[in-house]
Amino acid sequence: MGFSLNDVKSSKTKQNLRILMYGPPGIGKSTFASMFPAPILLRTEDGAAGLDIQTFDLIENLKDLSEALHTLRNEKHDFKTLILDSLDWLEPLVWDKVIKDNNIKNIEDLGYGKGYVYALEIWKQIITGIELTRAKGMNIIAISHATINSYDPPDGQSYVRSELKLNKKAAALWYEWSDIIAYM
Repeated sequence: MGFSLNDVKSSKTKQNLRILMYGPPGIGKSTFASMFPAPILLRTEDGAAGLDIQTFDLIENLKDLSEALHTLRNEKHDFKTLILDSLDWLEPLVWDKVIKDNNIKNIEDLGYGKGYVYALEIWKQIITGIELTRAKGMNIIAISHATINSYDPPDGQSYVRSELKLNKKAAALWYEWSDIIAYM
């Protein structure tokens, strides 16, 4: 295959953004997200009382989330940004589904790591629903709180870093999903 400068083109495509925003409580994640064009907030926690933003009722289970996403995909509206606040408050709802689906008392009752693998499949379904909503012309902002973890590498100095306050498998999925990862 030959290359010519006449064949050079822009890699930019017109797609809506997938933003993962995380940080400590009260830093302004929701406030900042509310400044995006025509936002609607899907709340899994009740931490946006000071904001004047359009929202559905509190998301209390995965059925609520699914119905809210379905509504945004299928009913006419002028919203341009979907804010999911927050992933770490959504995670217990994911775990509740694992527990109910498997008739167990705790996500770890499935055996070492198996409950979190099962939960990962549910997270993937959630992301699919979000992606279908994004395809209808919305930017997506997923918000999470941060946690501080220390690391002791065998070949260097110990250090701490801020990470999503999610199970590691779920966090990895959200990091990979994102176009922009913003720590506040």
